[in-house]
Amino acid sequence: MVMAETPREIEGFLAQVMFPASKEALINALLVAEAPRRAMALAERLPRDRYTSWDQLRQDLDEVSRLQIAEVRAAHGYDD
Repeated sequence: MVMAETPREIEGFLAQVMFPASKEALINALLVAEAPRRAMALAERLPRDRYTSWDQLRQDLDEVSRLQIAEVRAAHGYDD
């Protein structure tokens, strides 16, 4: 099973981002860095429109990552 990028892996693609940063700027930075689609999917699920610090972004990335992992684990296939 392929899991989402971890928040720390995503941070590597966002190393050039300066805060405060909008969600749109974060997504654009991932596009420019040619981040994997899984990283883009996590960023698209971020709840805030603007981030004032790495700590704030890490907190939301951790939460979105946990939610996505839980959703994948709870998903049932056709054989269930």
